[in-house]
Amino acid sequence: MFFVVFLVILASAVSGLAVKWWLDSSRADKEITKTEYWVGVVLISLLVAPLATKAGWEIAKKNLITFNEYWNGWERNANRNDIQCTRDGPCRYEYDCDPYLCSYECGGYEGTGKDRHYVSKTCWKTCYHSCPYVKTETNYSVSTTLGDYEIASHLFPDNPQANRWRDSVDIPQHVIDRAGCGIPPFWAAVKMRVDSGKPGPVTQRRKYDNYILASDLTILKQYSDAIDKYRSAGLLSEVRREVYDFYYSDKVHFVGFSSPGAVQWQVELAYFNAAFGIELQGDLHLVVVQNDLINSNPDAYLLALKAYWQNPKVFGKDAISKNSIIMAIGTKDGKTIEWARAITGMPLGNEKLTVAVHNRLKGLPLNTKVIFGDRELKAKHASIRKSYLAKRSAANLEGYPLDEFGVLERIFWGLDESDSRFKRIAMAPDDPGGSGSGFLYLANDIHLTSGQKAAVFFGSLFVCMLVWLGAALIGERQTSWRRW
Repeated sequence: MFFVVFLVILASAVSGLAVKWWLDSSRADKEITKTEYWVGVVLISLLVAPLATKAGWEIAKKNLITFNEYWNGWERNANRNDIQCTRDGPCRYEYDCDPYLCSYECGGYEGTGKDRHYVSKTCWKTCYHSCPYVKTETNYSVSTTLGDYEIASHLFPDNPQANRWRDSVDIPQHVIDRAGCGIPPFWAAVKMRVDSGKPGPVTQRRKYDNYILASDLTILKQYSDAIDKYRSAGLLSEVRREVYDFYYSDKVHFVGFSSPGAVQWQVELAYFNAAFGIELQGDLHLVVVQNDLINSNPDAYLLALKAYWQNPKVFGKDAISKNSIIMAIGTKDGKTIEWARAITGMPLGNEKLTVAVHNRLKGLPLNTKVIFGDRELKAKHASIRKSYLAKRSAANLEGYPLDEFGVLERIFWGLDESDSRFKRIAMAPDDPGGSGSGFLYLANDIHLTSGQKAAVFFGSLFVCMLVWLGAALIGERQTSWRRW
C-alpha cells in the first residue's frame, strides 16, 4: 500500500503542476499560486493521499474477504394487513374522479429592456381526486426468524366487482389482472402450517467474512488432484447458491442415479437445516451417490468435492461457506447406506462429528426418516432436544423415545456423545457464537489484485485532484494580462 501512496503523491504533484501550467498559459481568471501549490503538495502528502488510499485499500480488501453463505431458520407468523380505501387515501389502484377547479401560478414577463418585469397571475384548471376501485386492498407477508418477507401487496379481494368502492364504477379487467385477487396460495399454506404449530423451514443468503478463502496461503485450503477425473465423469455437481419461492433452496444432490423421492429429500433436509441453523448455526449439504468409481474410494471423492465447491475461482463469492457441512452417502442398491463421509467448510474442528458420521450410518436404510428424524419434532425447535440433553444420564434416559430422533440429529446435537456436537468454528476472535481463536491473522496474507490496485490508485488520485480544484477556486487572478 505504501508504494501506491507514493505513486498517488507523485502523480498528484505532477498533475498539480500541469493544472497550474494550463491555467497560466490559457490566461484563465483562476490560478494556482506557488504558495497554494506547495501547500497542496504538503496537504496531499500528509493527509489526503494516505487517507484516500487507505480507505480504498480497505474497501478492496473487504471485497476480497466477503463471501455468501446460507442462514437457516423457521417461519413465525403469516401476517395480513387490510388497507381501508378512501378518496385520496392509501390504496394503490385508483382512478380520476370528482372534478374540481384548482388554481395555479401562470404569470409571465411583460415589457422590454429596463421595463421588463414579472407579473403574477392566477389561472384555473380542472383537477381530479383519486378514487379507489375497491373498498379494501390487502398486504400479505410472512415473519420468520431471519426477517420478514413480503408475499404480495395491495391485492383485491375475491370477486372485486362485488367489492367496488363506488357501485357505479366498474373495475376494468386489466386493473384486476394487474392487482391480483384473493389470498396468495403460498401465504395460505404458511398460515396453515404456523397455526397448526408446525412452521416450515426458511433459508436465505447472507454475506460473511472468510479469511481462509481470500488468503493466498494454500496450507489451509483443501486440495485434490482428483477433481478433473470426477468432473470429466460428470460426478461433481455444482454447489447450491440459489434461493427460490422467497426462502427455499435445494441442498440434496443425487449423483449416479435419480431418486423417485427427490422432492421429499429436499423438504426433509430443509426442515433439518432449519433446526440445525437456528440452534447450532450450521448448514448441511448432502450428496447421495450410486457409482462404482466413487464407491471404490469415498474419501478421495469427498476431498475432491470440498476442494471443488470451495474454490473461489470456480464459484466466486458463492464458494461453499465456513458454516457448511458437506456430507456424502454412498449406496449400491439404492436402499441401504454403503458408506457415509462428512467434512466441514473449515480446515479444522468437529473431527468427532465426522468420525461419528463415518461409523454410524453404514448399513442403515437409505431413508429420510432414519437419517433426518421426525420432521414435526424439528418444527418444535429446541425444546425436545434440550429436554433430552438434560436427561442424558443413564437413569433418566430409560424409556426415552430415541427412535424419534434421526441419526444425524443424534450426532450433530451430541445427543449420544457430547463430543460429536457441532461447533461453529470462529473466523475471527470476536465472532459471536464461534469456537476457537479464529483466523484473523490471515488478513496480512490477503493481497489485492492488479485491477484492484489500479482502481485504488485512480480513485485516490481523483480525490487528490480535488485539492487542486479547491486551490484554483480560492480566488481570482490578480495580475492584469494586459501588462504581460
